[in-house]
Amino acid sequence: MAESARSVFISGSRTQNQLSQEVLDSIDAIIGQGIKINLGDSNKGIDKEVADLLRLENYKHVEIYTINQKPRIAIEKDWKVRYVHPDDGLNGQEQQMMKDRQMVNDSHWGLAIFDPIKKNRFGALQVSSGTLRNTIQMLLQGKSVKFFYVFENATRSHNLKGEEGLKQLEALINSYQGERLSREEKDLILSSRGVNKDDQPATIKRNKIFSKFTDLLQSERQLTASKDSDFQQTTLF
Repeated sequence: MAESARSVFISGSRTQNQLSQEVLDSIDAIIGQGIKINLGDSNKGIDKEVADLLRLENYKHVEIYTINQKPRIAIEKDWKVRYVHPDDGLNGQEQQMMKDRQMVNDSHWGLAIFDPIKKNRFGALQVSSGTLRNTIQMLLQGKSVKFFYVFENATRSHNLKGEEGLKQLEALINSYQGERLSREEKDLILSSRGVNKDDQPATIKRNKIFSKFTDLLQSERQLTASKDSDFQQTTLF
């Protein structure tokens, strides 16, 4: 199949090492339409899992973005590589953010796989901020994002677009307030550093995600002017 003029940016956390069936079905629909896939070069997490899948499917319409002289994952012969040259004064995380911003700018759509919170190596709760930031950037540009997230141990998704999509994303995050958490996740949250053990675990989770969302949205509104997308999409893969 010939490569489509359209492209999708697939993003997700480095801590995720499995693709749900719902995500696999969407990627299969992307492949079926010949849409070009823009993907980062992380050798762990979603980048690696998606790259391995595309390699298995022998899918040719792939462009890997990297800030390194050589991508961190193996590149198939038909894949393209986009070298993003970050500013010298940026640290490693800022350089990766610059790469992600380029991917947002280059893509028509986004497919985001959001793993809400994890306990980091310091024992504190940490939000998957990269996936949230990429989603916010695309929505501020008026683009569409299929947003996958885990709620009550099940994968759900919402089709988001533009300013209305940002409102829907905020409502989605607020819904974590009423989530029925597993015993395992309750224990993870309440055993984390800096949390109030008297608060409800679902409240702690919602507040942590919502705080990160509002901080990122405020920052991105200052950096990115929202504009109407020329691309009209009624059905997302």
